[in-house]
Amino acid sequence: MCLTQPSLFKRWGIIDAASLPSVFSEDQPQKTPEYTRTYNARLLSCRSIFRMSGFNLRNVLLVLGCVFLGGHVWADVWKYVDDKGVTQFTNEPPPKQAKLVIQSGGVPVRPQLSKSESMPDGSARTTVAVMHTLPAYKAAQGSVNEASEIYGVNANLIKAVVATESAFNPIAVSNKGAVGLMQVMPDTAKRYGVQSDRGASISAKLTDPELNIHTGTRYLADLLRQFGGQTELALAAYNAGEGAVARAGNRIPNFKETQAYVQKVMGVYRVLQARAG
Repeated sequence: MCLTQPSLFKRWGIIDAASLPSVFSEDQPQKTPEYTRTYNARLLSCRSIFRMSGFNLRNVLLVLGCVFLGGHVWADVWKYVDDKGVTQFTNEPPPKQAKLVIQSGGVPVRPQLSKSESMPDGSARTTVAVMHTLPAYKAAQGSVNEASEIYGVNANLIKAVVATESAFNPIAVSNKGAVGLMQVMPDTAKRYGVQSDRGASISAKLTDPELNIHTGTRYLADLLRQFGGQTELALAAYNAGEGAVARAGNRIPNFKETQAYVQKVMGVYRVLQARAG
């Protein structure tokens, strides 16, 4: 099936739109909100930054060993490389490029990822679980799969966008005028040939699930091509507009709404991909 078929155009009203050990110190027992018992702990007191040229693995292991063998640790430790190429570890407020390697309590942490790269959380799994119970989700499966095949967009990505945009409510309308399952703006729909007529406006037509999914997916496919297949940038552009991403240097714009949107869509997408795998 192809959107260029006259039957679809007629049906939808579309026209053709062509050193650390020396700094350990004994402190008095103390209580913290995290613990109800008192500990005589060795506290990490790296007030001065210690250096390790060449990122010597033996020294790193020595440092981490001292941290974990020294009792409960009550300081965060960050790692970064300074302007001279020297690896630094510090518990002082770190520069922006620093990575947290030890959390308060002596807990090692994974390398920090951007919000949009973070692993799926409970919220994403809950979204997917609820989504699968919705009659509108089941009703949209055919249109999602069809649009996925026509435009080359992963079906799970389409579902993640729909879940985030409208929670599979085909008549949802945002305060900005975006309509339907994929919250398509009427002006965007017009770019893809959707026209109003005496019977219905563009906004009214976009409440049709099939038309909405095809239009939104077509737009998303174009964004993926425009941004070289970088899913997160395409999603950012879907939310904030291509211009916003371009002005940000082809990066996710520094808008809280857009960053949260990308994170949520990617979280749901990864859960769906994991379930499919």
